[in-house]
Amino acid sequence: MIDAENLEFRKKFGSVFEEFKNDKGFLSTQFYFVYFVRRLAYVLSQVYLNEFPYIQNGLNIGFSLVQTGFLLYFRPFKDFTCLLSNCLGEICIVIVFCLSVFFLHDIGLELSNLIENFLIYTVIGGIAAQLVISIYIFYLSIKCLWFKVEKYRAISLIKALNK
Repeated sequence: MIDAENLEFRKKFGSVFEEFKNDKGFLSTQFYFVYFVRRLAYVLSQVYLNEFPYIQNGLNIGFSLVQTGFLLYFRPFKDFTCLLSNCLGEICIVIVFCLSVFFLHDIGLELSNLIENFLIYTVIGGIAAQLVISIYIFYLSIKCLWFKVEKYRAISLIKALNK
């Protein structure tokens, strides 16, 4: 519904929420809340829970799973590529946190090297996937901009010919 109050809200905050669907009730509108709470919990656990590595890792995994679950359940982004990029990033973070639990135990050098290599390839793979998605989004944006420029040039040419 478009009314004066809605238009005023869009003028003030439209760009902040433009990429979100927010079509599944109140909880689906809370992406930024979940996003910042997860990061705050991570910072606090890294600063204050150094002497409790199991609790620290458990909180990191738990909050990462909540963030990933939120993204997969609510799918808050209008653009599929943006949603895919966020989901891939969060899944990579969950994998890294889960595998880092093995380093809390005394594991052999061979298993340690295997897990470390897997962690490295997971991070590099996640970065590469997000880079490809970002390049694709950039390509689509340039293509859209090009069509707008061409449309403007065509309209200008038609106006010039009609004079």
